[in-house]
Amino acid sequence: MTRLLRLYAQILDVVRPDAQSKGRPNSVDTSGSRLSLAQADTVRKASAHLEEWRKTILVSERKRFRQSQLDLCLTIYATATLRRTDC
Repeated sequence: MTRLLRLYAQILDVVRPDAQSKGRPNSVDTSGSRLSLAQADTVRKASAHLEEWRKTILVSERKRFRQSQLDLCLTIYATATLRRTDC
């Protein structure tokens, strides 16, 4: 669990350097080599892709939930209508 938190802190330092203090021992130095800059760019792209995926999932789940609500209302209405006409 500690390793996962440390990794998350490193990712946050790369993606949002202003979100955490610069003096932390777990921070990632992105000012040096081309490799570290490429890694930082890769993390940013992956983070952006993950955010986009989350938004897509939220939209589709909202649509699915709304459709389930409508189906339930129609089922209840149909059941109530049948009961009234059976008498």
